[in-house]
Order: sequence, then structure tokens, then C-alpha cells
Amino acid sequence: MSHLKLPLLMLAFACCTTAACSQSANHPASNGGTGPVAASAAADDGTSDPVKSLDCDKLFTTADVAGILESPIELSRNPLSNGCTFENERVAIQVWIGKDTTAEMSWNDVTASPDSANFVDLPGVGDQARRRASNGFEVLSRKGKLYCFASRSSNTDTNIGAEALAKRLGALCNKVFAVGS
Repeated sequence: MSHLKLPLLMLAFACCTTAACSQSANHPASNGGTGPVAASAAADDGTSDPVKSLDCDKLFTTADVAGILESPIELSRNPLSNGCTFENERVAIQVWIGKDTTAEMSWNDVTASPDSANFVDLPGVGDQARRRASNGFEVLSRKGKLYCFASRSSNTDTNIGAEALAKRLGALCNKVFAVGS
């Protein structure tokens, strides 16, 4: 993409995730009608999958965004985007996680597409991370097959520079990676 817009990518991510979930709900497991279907293994119940089991209130606190978002701050789960949102009256910080093709495609946009020139490496976040070079308002990272995207919705100036802002957003992704590994 020539102009990566994280919110637009996350909307696509949310739509694909929702479609995948609703598709699997419409096609229950079957054994050809020969008897009861066995229950899923405990590992398939979502509790070991950070995307399915994401609990924003257990993973984050509003202190995680102190200094980059003014009080009062509300923290909530965004079920459509598999993520958490910190917000006040004017600005939101969003953290999305994913393990699917859409998340991988978003990652490839900042590492392999022509738009990758607008991003620079951000060491210390996951296995690899990139931040928007111009302002640090977008961080895309990965650890193994788990992807995390963190962004600040407003381009209004903060009290900290682009690199420091990106590191703070990256720290949110590192919290996700800590429970997802």
C-alpha cells in the first residue's frame, strides 16, 4: 500500500476475523452422522490463545499510557478488532493482536511493500518491530506467528518524541507477547 493507514487495516482485520468466526459457527463439527462428536481438546478452548482470551483489564492498566494520553483514561476491549482501546475525550490508543493472514499481510506492508520506506526498525519489541518514521504513532510488531499493532489515533503533538512514543506503544505489544508465548 502506498499509504498505510492502521485504522483501515484493522477494520479489514476485524471484518476478516469476524467472518472467519461466523463461518466456523455456521459449520459445526460433524462425524458424518454416526454418533456424537467428541469435545474439543482443552488447548482449543481459547484460553491458551491470546487472541481469543485477551482480557484488557488483566493485561493493561491506564498507567501503561500515562504521559502519552491525558487523564481521565478509559480502558476497554474491542471485540471487533481483537484488541484493547485506551481513550480519553480526544485521543485513543489502540492495541490489536492477530495470528491470521490479515495480520501477516499488514506486517508485510511495513516490511516488504513500497510503504516499508515509511517505517524504521524499532528494537526491543517482540522478535521484530517497525514504527512509522515520521511520528512514531504506529508500531507494528511480531513475535513468532503472533502480530501486534499499536497506534495513537491523533497526530496531535505529545510531550515526547517519535522514538519515545513508539517505544511506549511497543511496550504495550511486549505485554501481549509476554502472555502469548
